[in-house]
Amino acid sequence: MEDFPSGPLTGGAANPARHLGPATYAGAAFMGKVWLYWLGPVAGGVVAGLLYRFVLEGPDEASDED
Repeated sequence: MEDFPSGPLTGGAANPARHLGPATYAGAAFMGKVWLYWLGPVAGGVVAGLLYRFVLEGPDEASDED
């Protein structure tokens, strides 16, 4: 399996945990950007959940009434 294509060019990692190890070793300059690697997937998950709940799920399925 090949590495993520932008890794060798930009130093980016597609996996937040994969970025955390080298960033802690590299020091404060890279640790300032760690939040981006964790905020992005969490925010994407929240947006996807809200999109499903309010757009894709019908009004009958969204109600909790019996």
